[in-house]
Amino acid sequence: MGEMRLVPGSPLKIEGLGFALASDSVVADVRTAPLVGPLEGWRRGEVLIPAEAMAEAQMEDLGAAFLDVKSADERGGRVSAYAESVGEDEGRLLLYCDENGVVTVHVPEPEAHLETAWGGPARGGLRFDIPLRPAAEPPGDVAAVAGRWGGPRETILNLIGWKVVGGLVSSFGPQLVRSLWESRSGPMRIVTGEAMFEEQAPAMAGKIPPGDDGLLFIHGTFSRTAKGFKGVGNTAFLSSMSQRYGDRIYGFDHATVATGIATNVMQFYDQLAPGRHVFDVICHSRGGLVARAMRDLSEAQLKERFELDCQRGNYGKAFIKSFDGWSGSGVDLEIRRIIFAGSPNRGTMIAAPQRTYLKKLLDILITASNLLPGAEAISIGGVLTLAKVLMNEAIPKLPGLDDIHPESSLLGLLGDAPAAEDAAVWADFEPGPGTKVPYYVGDLLLDPVFRGEPNDMAVRGASVSDWPGGSFDPTRKLFFEPEKAVWHCTLFAQSETRDRIPEWLGLG
Repeated sequence: MGEMRLVPGSPLKIEGLGFALASDSVVADVRTAPLVGPLEGWRRGEVLIPAEAMAEAQMEDLGAAFLDVKSADERGGRVSAYAESVGEDEGRLLLYCDENGVVTVHVPEPEAHLETAWGGPARGGLRFDIPLRPAAEPPGDVAAVAGRWGGPRETILNLIGWKVVGGLVSSFGPQLVRSLWESRSGPMRIVTGEAMFEEQAPAMAGKIPPGDDGLLFIHGTFSRTAKGFKGVGNTAFLSSMSQRYGDRIYGFDHATVATGIATNVMQFYDQLAPGRHVFDVICHSRGGLVARAMRDLSEAQLKERFELDCQRGNYGKAFIKSFDGWSGSGVDLEIRRIIFAGSPNRGTMIAAPQRTYLKKLLDILITASNLLPGAEAISIGGVLTLAKVLMNEAIPKLPGLDDIHPESSLLGLLGDAPAAEDAAVWADFEPGPGTKVPYYVGDLLLDPVFRGEPNDMAVRGASVSDWPGGSFDPTRKLFFEPEKAVWHCTLFAQSETRDRIPEWLGLG
């Protein structure tokens, strides 16, 4: 725990943590974080990622170095972190948290040698090159804040690792995400009853009985019903829903990354007892495309898309076999009206299937979870599991994400205009007067992805509201202006949202 100093041209070995630091331009005082001790969570304490998120992703925190940068070049400088070599069944990632709280994910460079740091002859290893980001220089109306723990600002380099049983790290793609996270932490299920918005809500026993008036909640990527709709639990809003729908209120928990939307819909059909089912749907983010697929895709189209999902997602034999003979016959499903909140109805660029966009997606989600309110809707364990895919030599297509990027073949199969009684909620997130530096920097991380177009930090506003064949009734739209500082995960936390939805559902 003693302090050390990094100086240009002199590699610094971090005792006990298995890595060394080197730089040609940075001078910094360095201290290390303990590997054991009280963990106070994501925003407080001496940890960058909480233990529960590491466990969910089946990863291990290998240690962190805290840098108090004394001098660097005008661009911020560059630091390289060198770690010892690992076997083909192990992986390493490095998380870099800058002085403003922005977190980025880094993979090892192809080759690394650092003789001086380890002593003895030169040896192979892992090298992570980290271009340090200079402290933000926000506009005059953006207030500066202290570091996340109230002390001096520091740069954090956090090494994390994992071991894969039965295969090479670089050979895993969708099946890694599905087997190591989706099947354990995000299994498909239906939740209902008073506890449906609680983290430990039990799965519904049996199938949903037929009925003409039901309400269905469908969450977005890296989320669950309890996480994505946290703002509606134990509120007057939920009470008003119960007066209309009685006990026919359900949440559809489902896989969202390595599992395709058609597969999600087929799984939902399997949770319905034979007969006629009519639902109004309240959905968030990707859940809007699931709802549209429920409404627009025929049985034949679902089967055809499932075949594509099998190819993109490398579905296992047992999973594929479970759909043998699948048929939607016997179930008459009608989706009456859909309330879209932040849904990428025309796709979102952060889901594009390229390494640059995948890394940007991870950076955005982890940074948002670190800095923004309402980020409990995002599973950091799921984000870290997806980060392992960056180790692949060629980024595989992940069907759950591939379905929601702007060039997705799924979008062309869905209706090109909203139904008359559909409604939409969306926001343009921009830092306003008094916004703290982290919000400002987090927004800078996003805007290049959306090329400066209005967005809520996950989806362009136009993607939610402007469809190719028409738009929403003006009375059935709710837009949060930039000065409201509403972002993708706080749409349901707004009283305006909870007030308007009952009206749109015919309760007001």
